Amino acid sequence: RVLCDYVSPVLPDTSTVIGHVTVERAYALRVSDGTPLWDVALDTGSLPDRNEAAIPLLANGVLYLGSAIAPWMHALDATTGMLIWETPTHGAVKGGVVAVGGIVYFGDLGGYLWALDAKTGRVVGDKFMHTPFNVGSPIVDGKTLIIGSDSGSIIAIPLQTIRASHD
Repeated sequence: RVLCDYVSPVLPDTSTVIGHVTVERAYALRVSDGTPLWDVALDTGSLPDRNEAAIPLLANGVLYLGSAIAPWMHALDATTGMLIWETPTHGAVKGGVVAVGGIVYFGDLGGYLWALDAKTGRVVGDKFMHTPFNVGSPIVDGKTLIIGSDSGSIIAIPLQTIRASHD
């Protein structure tokens, strides 16, 4: 499968227009011939000036992806496209996601780092960092999350600090 996301216009619009309401969608294609396997609508929101988003994360048959147009994180069954869970965030989630030990970690445009239970979407921790997190892919080195921010700084923070915070 090829798994990804995109935005589509809302009628009467026939194309996506900056500032207009759009729909965030996720889809799967069969690799061998490009046949669509599923395509699901997730969120609606205003299309931003620079509609950028990271590649979703596939882990253990689950597709984890944020929304570039609304403050949500989603988990979808990668085989069927069925929503497993969705969790509200403090800002759009344009960046990538990393999964370690049953927890997904990511940042949002509201300036928060998140730790969510990968199976349920329950908030394990959220840490306000005073800088938005835009497109990019966080990594984990040992027990430390390394993530770039929209302000240009790179942050290295212990995973436990994020899990223990509830800002």
